[in-house]
Amino acid sequence: MLPLSVFACLEAWGCEGEGFATPLNATLLTFCSLHGADDAFFGSLGSFFDWRPKRGSFELNPPFTIQTSVVEDHVVGLLEAAERAGEPLSFVYVVPETSSRQRTRDEIRTKKLLSDHIIVRPKETFGGVTTSGHVYRRGNEYQNARKLPWDCPLTTVITFFQTSAAKKKWPVTAEFKKALLESFKP
Repeated sequence: MLPLSVFACLEAWGCEGEGFATPLNATLLTFCSLHGADDAFFGSLGSFFDWRPKRGSFELNPPFTIQTSVVEDHVVGLLEAAERAGEPLSFVYVVPETSSRQRTRDEIRTKKLLSDHIIVRPKETFGGVTTSGHVYRRGNEYQNARKLPWDCPLTTVITFFQTSAAKKKWPVTAEFKKALLESFKP
C-alpha cells in the first residue's frame, strides 16, 4: 500500500478516490475494491473493472497479481469516453516498472492520454553512497500494532493518465512531482 504521506500529497493535488482498496485499508474518501459486492456494505463503489467514472481524479495501485494491461485497457476506455465528452478525468497509476509497462506507456502516449510520469528508484549504493529509496505500507498493517514500512526493492513508476480537461484542472507541475517523490521517502 502507498504510504499515508503519498495519499496526503495526492489528495492535496486533487485525487478523490482509490481504484484498488479494501474497507480495511482505504485512505481516500471513495474507493473501489476487488470484492465490490461484499465490500459495498462498507463503502466500496464496487469493482474497479465495473466502475465507469465520467470525471474526477483517482489513484490506482493495483495488486501486483493483476495483469496491468487489463487495468490499462479499462483506463484508456474511460479516458477516451471522457475526452469525447470534454470531461476532466485523471488517473495516477502506481506500479512496478517492467518492459511491458514501458511499451504500454509508449502506446498510450500516442493517444495523447499520458501527461507525465515519475520514476521512483529503490534504495541503491553507488561508490559508498546510499540513496534513500522509497517505502510502502504493508498490506496487513491493520493486523499489527507495529507499522513498519516496507523498503521497496523495485523501481516504481507513477504515470499520470489524463484527458485534456484534466491536464488543465490538475496540472502535473515540477513542484507537485517533487513533493510526490519526497512523500515516498522513508
